[in-house]
Amino acid sequence: MPLTKLQFRPGVVRDQTAYTNEGGWRSSNLVRFRLGFPETIGGWMPYSNDSVLGSCRCLHTWVALDSSNYMGLGTNLKFYVEWGEQFYDITPIRSTVTLANPFTATNGSNQLLVTDTAHGCVVGDFVTISGSASLGGNVTAAILNTEHQISQVLDDNRYRITLPVTANASDTGKGGATVTFAYQVNVGLDTQVAGTGWGAGMWPDPDEYTLTNPFTTSSGSGTVTFTHNSHGLLSNEYVAFSGATAVGGLTAGMLNRTFQVTVTSPNTYTIPMGGSITASSSTTGGGTVTAYYQTGTRGWGTAATLSIGNTLRLWSEDNYGEDLLFNVRGGGIYYWDKSAGLTARGVALDSLSSDPTCPTVANQVMVSDRDRHTIVFGADYGDGIADPMNIRFSSQEDPYTWTPTATNTAGDLRLGSGSRIIKAIETKRSILIFTDTTLYSMQFIGPPYTFGVEQISSGVTIMGYNSAVAVDDAVFWMGIDCFYLYSGQTQQLVCPLKEFIFHNLNYGQSDKVFASLNTAFNEVTWFYPSENSEQNDRYVTYNYVEQAWTYGEMSRDSWIDRGVRQYPIASMGNGGSTSKLYNHEMGRSDGSLEPPGPINAYIESSPIDISEGDQFMLIRRIIPDVAIQAESNVQTPTITMTLKTQRFPGSNYNYTTNSGVVRSAQVPIEQYTEQAFVRLRGRQVSFRIESNQANVGWRLGSPRIDVRQDGRR
Repeated sequence: MPLTKLQFRPGVVRDQTAYTNEGGWRSSNLVRFRLGFPETIGGWMPYSNDSVLGSCRCLHTWVALDSSNYMGLGTNLKFYVEWGEQFYDITPIRSTVTLANPFTATNGSNQLLVTDTAHGCVVGDFVTISGSASLGGNVTAAILNTEHQISQVLDDNRYRITLPVTANASDTGKGGATVTFAYQVNVGLDTQVAGTGWGAGMWPDPDEYTLTNPFTTSSGSGTVTFTHNSHGLLSNEYVAFSGATAVGGLTAGMLNRTFQVTVTSPNTYTIPMGGSITASSSTTGGGTVTAYYQTGTRGWGTAATLSIGNTLRLWSEDNYGEDLLFNVRGGGIYYWDKSAGLTARGVALDSLSSDPTCPTVANQVMVSDRDRHTIVFGADYGDGIADPMNIRFSSQEDPYTWTPTATNTAGDLRLGSGSRIIKAIETKRSILIFTDTTLYSMQFIGPPYTFGVEQISSGVTIMGYNSAVAVDDAVFWMGIDCFYLYSGQTQQLVCPLKEFIFHNLNYGQSDKVFASLNTAFNEVTWFYPSENSEQNDRYVTYNYVEQAWTYGEMSRDSWIDRGVRQYPIASMGNGGSTSKLYNHEMGRSDGSLEPPGPINAYIESSPIDISEGDQFMLIRRIIPDVAIQAESNVQTPTITMTLKTQRFPGSNYNYTTNSGVVRSAQVPIEQYTEQAFVRLRGRQVSFRIESNQANVGWRLGSPRIDVRQDGRR
C-alpha cells in the first residue's frame, strides 16, 4: 500500500467534536501557522536586568528630536520612562506638605507612625520625605529622608510606614519643625474587585448581602432571575456578584461581574448576560453568592466620583512630539517634558495651562497623528466633574488651550448612544470610539467644527479598555462573547475556538484582557485570565492573512509591537509586586527562566480515518518531514512525534508510540531521522508534534505513514 501523507488544515478547532474536525488540528500551545503549516513561536529574552514596581499594563514607544528613543510604562504602582534599558520613575506628585514633628516611633518596632491631617493616602502609596532630623537612635535622618511606601492607613490623619531598621529607646524625636512630604498619585489595584471598573463611580458605598443558590436560569435565555427577599433595588440600578459557581451552563466567570438590573418583584430582579450568552438548562443554583448593591443612582450631569485608588489601574499615553502625555483612567492628565531630563516627574496638565477649563480628569488621552490635537475622552471642564460620554480636544498644536474661540480649533463633542466611552483607537484615517453599546468613527473635518463623529455600528460589545488593536485601517477586538473586525464595516469573526475561549474566561477580571499585534507574522493575540485565574495566563491568536486560530498558555500583562524597537516587547508580572520586560521573537528559549529553558510547544490533530475508517489498519512506520531550527550550542536538537490510534471516535486511544526525530548534523542540507518504525493498529489515528528542549524550534511539513490492512486482534 502506498505511503499516506499526513496533511491538515491550518488553524485549531475546538468548537466541533474531534471526529467532525477530521483533517484539522485539535489543540496547541506556543505554535503559529505560516504558509499553512505549524511551527514554534519565537522565544523571549529579558529586555533589561531591572524590574519595575507593580503590574505593567501600558507600554508606548516614541523617538525624540535627537533620535533617542523612549518607552513609557504604566503600572498599578508607578509610571516610568525607559531609556537605555534603565527605568526612571516619573510618577507625578499629587501634593506636597511641610509638617512639624510628624513622627512617632515605638521602641522595638520598625513601624513609624506619621500624623498628617487629611493626608489622602491609601495603602501602598509612595511618599518622599525630606528635611527630617534624626529621631535620636537607630532612626537616623538618612533612614527617613528617602522614598517610603505606606504600609497601613489608620484614619484620615494617620498612617504608618515600614522602616529598614527597628527603633530603640533613644528614638524619641519627632523629626523636627520642617519635614516635607511629597505624595505621589494614589496607587491602583492589581486585581479587579466587585464594584470597581467601568461602573466604579456608581459604587461609593455598596451594601453587601450573602445568599444561597439565588440564580434561576431558563434554557436558551440570556436573562437570569435573582431571588433576594426585600432586595430594595430599583430598575436600572447596579449589582455586582462574587463567589458564584456555575449554574445552568453559565460559568462562574460569566456571573461574577457587574450588571444593571430590571426589578420584577420586591423579591426578584433579572440580569442580562449580554451578547449571545444563554443558559443551556433551566435550573436554580449558584452556591453561596455575595451581592453588592449600589446605595444610590447617578444621573447625567453629576460627578462620576471615581476613586482611582480603589479601581484596577489602567493608563493611557501618547507622545506630543518628543514629550509624553499620560493619564490614569478616571484620574489626572499629566505631561512629561523630555527637555527637563529623566529625573523630572510628570506634572498635571492643568498646572501648565492658564485655561480654567483645561481638563483635570479623564478616562483616556490621545494625540491625533494627522492634525496634532490633544484629545481626551470621558473628561471634565476643569471642575473635576467627568462626563463619561464627553470628548474634548485642544486647539491644534496647543495642548494647553481648551476653551473654544473664533481664533482656535478647540472644542468638544458628546456621544449619544451608550452610557460611557470605553476605548478610542486611532487608525490611519479615523479614530474609532467604543461605548458600551455602540461604535463611532471620529474624523478631522476642519473648521469650524474641527472634528465630526458618526455612528457606524450598534449592538456591539467590547471586553475591556485594552481589548482592541488597530492594523492599518482595520481594528480587531474581543467582545464579551465573540471577536469582531472593523475594516469599513463591522463583522463578527468566525472563530472555531469561540465557545472554548469564552466559557473558560474569568469575566470578573475582564479589564485585564488586552489585544496585541505582531505584524511580522500577521498576528493579533488576546491575552486573558482563564476562569480560575485572577491574572492573564492564556492567549488566543488570529492570523489575519491566513485566517487561522491558535491558542495556548502564556502570562503577559502588556505588549507593544516592533517598530521603534527591534523586537516586540511584553511585560510579565510577578504576583503584582514587580514586572519585567521581555524581547519577543528572539531566540528559541524561555528567557524568563534562569538559565533559559525550553518553549514547551506542541500541536495535536483530531483523529483521521486510516483508509476509509471501516476496517483496522496497521501502521508500520512514520517518515518525518520537519525542519528543526536550533542554536549552534545544541549538539543534538530533538523533537518528538506521537501517533495515537482509536477503534471508534468515542473510545480511548489504544496505542501510543513516541518517536524522537533527531537532526544528526548541522549542514547546509538538513538531515533528519530517515524513518521511525512503529506498530499501531486502529481505525483512526491522531498526530502530535512537540518539543521541550531549550534553543530548539521546528517547522512541520508533510510527514507520511506506512499503513496496510490488518485483522482485528
